[in-house]
Amino acid sequence: MAYGLECRSPFLDHQVADLATSMPLNYKLKGRYGKQILRDTFADLIPEPILQRSKMGFGVPVDHWFRNELKPLLHDVLLSERAMSRGYFEPAKIQRLVEEHTTGLRDHSKHLWALLVLEVWCRMFIDASAVSATRPASHGVF
Repeated sequence: MAYGLECRSPFLDHQVADLATSMPLNYKLKGRYGKQILRDTFADLIPEPILQRSKMGFGVPVDHWFRNELKPLLHDVLLSERAMSRGYFEPAKIQRLVEEHTTGLRDHSKHLWALLVLEVWCRMFIDASAVSATRPASHGVF
């Protein structure tokens, strides 16, 4: 969950969370199966093998994307002067990770994803706050 895909937004509603915490445990757990009330609620819609299977991850082909469709983004963001000048990482090592990954020598997709997310976060929150601190207050729409 550190930087993975999460698709639980219906369960984040405070009324759903309040309802779930107020239910007795036997509504939520039956033997080794959790989420019992969800299983019972949707039993007529979900095939039995899926209802009974173990928890599974959801793989996203980031490794493929970084070698193909997202290769330009990876280069434009991670190898930009802006990212390299932050001083958080040694530029040569970041360049090596990108090169090894994009040429297929090694799979660095997890590290590259984390670095990409960090750089985008820095641009949104670090760089943006530095710009707004030096910019005079605006009285217009923008």
